[in-house]
Amino acid sequence: MANKAIRAVVCKPIVKGEQCFQMLEPLACVLDQDTTPYVGPWLPVQAGSSLQLTVTVIKLEGTLLVHLETSRNRGEASQVLGAFPGFSRSGTADLFVVSDAFVRVVATPGTGPRQKATWKVSGKAFVPYAPAI
Repeated sequence: MANKAIRAVVCKPIVKGEQCFQMLEPLACVLDQDTTPYVGPWLPVQAGSSLQLTVTVIKLEGTLLVHLETSRNRGEASQVLGAFPGFSRSGTADLFVVSDAFVRVVATPGTGPRQKATWKVSGKAFVPYAPAI
């Protein structure tokens, strides 16, 4: 089965000492993506969070571009938050950005007839303030 997306997971904030963060495991993950672009669901994070993300391209035939979008509300217009470098082979890349209240991952594959990509984006969202307990 091509383009099998794995459900995204955004955990509740974790407080450790003076740090507060949310695990994003995975923020997005697709198995055997073909030439069909992937647009992930809008996922809630704390507005102003610093996202520390890694994209891992596990296997790739062709090319793949992955970027992150953000929005203040799910229904509002989005803006590109940042992009990972383009891939033409397996590997990893990191991205550090500050988000609005919602984020989503967009992955655009190449158009070649043998295009296949298995990849995931995961990491942490460092929350700008600790939630009231």
